[in-house]
Amino acid sequence: MHEPTIAAALISLAQEEAARAGHPGAAITSVTVRVGALRAVVEESLRLAFDVLKANTPLENAELIIQGSPVRGTCRHCGAPFEPPEAIFLCSACGSGDVALAGGDELDLVTMIIEGE
Repeated sequence: MHEPTIAAALISLAQEEAARAGHPGAAITSVTVRVGALRAVVEESLRLAFDVLKANTPLENAELIIQGSPVRGTCRHCGAPFEPPEAIFLCSACGSGDVALAGGDELDLVTMIIEGE
């Protein structure tokens, strides 16, 4: 279960970004994160960990918004982009197994809202 580690990193990153934007210690009311399907994150576990770990921080009242991101690939043979229906990385256009991962492994802090901004 890696969700508590992810939640702790999100909380820390949000505080760092608020400080970098000139708002150190400001209350953060919302955090949006993009999580790729290949990260195997259990959303409910991430929400629970976030809710527990945000206590006594500037994110104490923050809402966690999770955006899913599907697995995407690009065929190196024919150049076609595709989304594999399973963890079988074959180009849907030509059947080649020579593919490059184009998405689905994201774990990004997308946006956050700072109170009063």
